[in-house]
Amino acid sequence: MSNKRATNWTAATDFQTVCLRANGRRHYNAMRQFRALMRRSEIVRLAVTKNISLFEHGAQAQLARALGVHRSTVNRDVSAIMGEARARQLCPLCGSMAVFERGA
Repeated sequence: MSNKRATNWTAATDFQTVCLRANGRRHYNAMRQFRALMRRSEIVRLAVTKNISLFEHGAQAQLARALGVHRSTVNRDVSAIMGEARARQLCPLCGSMAVFERGA
């Protein structure tokens, strides 16, 4: 059995390779962010058109099945939607001004 690594991380890498890797990571992360944004807009659209409250029991699981993702993904997306709405003081569903109070 060899102790040799598949990649020698201490080896010098030319600048073109470094740039290509950085561009690949940038593209991959931009696509992930774009897909998350599209999924979040679809969550809001489904919640409005199907009259689903995002906080009812089973609503996030229902949305996850409709979108083909895991429940935890929808949970993170709902948290992001609500966090953005709180920052803007807007309702994430209708866009009107809203007052969010912290629960006791």
